[in-house]
Amino acid sequence: GHGDFPGSREDLWQDAGVRQSGVCWDEGSCRDAVRLQLKRGSNVIKLMASGGFSSGTGVLQQLTFEEMKAAVDAAHMRGVRVTTHAYAPAVEAQDLAELREFFTSLPTTVVVDHMGRPDVGKPVDGPEFERFVKLMREHPNVWSKVSCPERLSTSGPPGYDDVVPFAKHVVGAFPDRVLWGTDWPHPDMKTHMPDDGKLVDFVPRIATTPALQQKLLVDNPMRLYWKG
Repeated sequence: GHGDFPGSREDLWQDAGVRQSGVCWDEGSCRDAVRLQLKRGSNVIKLMASGGFSSGTGVLQQLTFEEMKAAVDAAHMRGVRVTTHAYAPAVEAQDLAELREFFTSLPTTVVVDHMGRPDVGKPVDGPEFERFVKLMREHPNVWSKVSCPERLSTSGPPGYDDVVPFAKHVVGAFPDRVLWGTDWPHPDMKTHMPDDGKLVDFVPRIATTPALQQKLLVDNPMRLYWKG
């Protein structure tokens, strides 16, 4: 998920099988946590590559590479996909180079949330975003979610116009490796509560043909999460 919350009360976690099943502290416990999720029927495993927006820890990396690799290997043995949430105030698309070696060494499909959180105030063809595009171009096991314009935009609603060129570029360049969702119920939004209808209106602006929309909304998620 989004990482460890500070000040959490372990004494209140009575149902350890549910509440703590996604928390791990070394390679063995990370492997066991994944296996428990798979036993319960999970069809995707999500890892916290860095401090999440809800964690408030200020820590840029909450799991070691060895711990993440153990979790990925456990998922890969069962043919289950892995997605990673790489987010913190100081972790933007231009910083993905630090994680590149690890991501590209993984034996399974890796889905990066929100296009790696680009700085949409910079050019879509600039060197910062190009690093992320190059990562996808050179590694066909890397996918991207093109959702959450409400978290990336500085121009704001209703259209989130400054995010459109970035998402449109990724959809056009990698139509078979993109995913989308509303991110409902929009936790921890500080500026506004997004209108899900407006977020749906965002889709035809980044996937501009029926064929691209079919891939983004139907074919790709079905192929990734349900059809193996």
